[in-house]
Amino acid sequence: MRSEWRIARDILVAPTSAKARERARAVMGRNYVQHQYPNRIGTAQMASTKLEPSMADEAVTVDYLMENVWIVGDPSECADKIRQLHEESGGFGALLTITTDSDDAGWDHESLRLLMEDVAPRVADLG
Repeated sequence: MRSEWRIARDILVAPTSAKARERARAVMGRNYVQHQYPNRIGTAQMASTKLEPSMADEAVTVDYLMENVWIVGDPSECADKIRQLHEESGGFGALLTITTDSDDAGWDHESLRLLMEDVAPRVADLG
């Protein structure tokens, strides 16, 4: 039953889309480039991030992930991306937030606060 499905996504919310992208690049992007990408080349895990299976692994860049896989943006943009994910997947019961700790705990706390206070109410009807 789809209501029991749990989907996990990297999520970063900031007051503006530009600030969210800047922070995502600094935190999630750094982690991806330094740790994840080198270990995923040619793997099923890399394949699972591609919208088009024939994409080269090198095309799975930080910008690609921000646009197509991660949920990054201001509260409105993040709510829209969650709705799109819900629609494209056929629905799910819960969205689990994958977080990457930044060097600035304030960013992390702000992202989670915005997710809880500004994004969650916009998608509460999906449950």
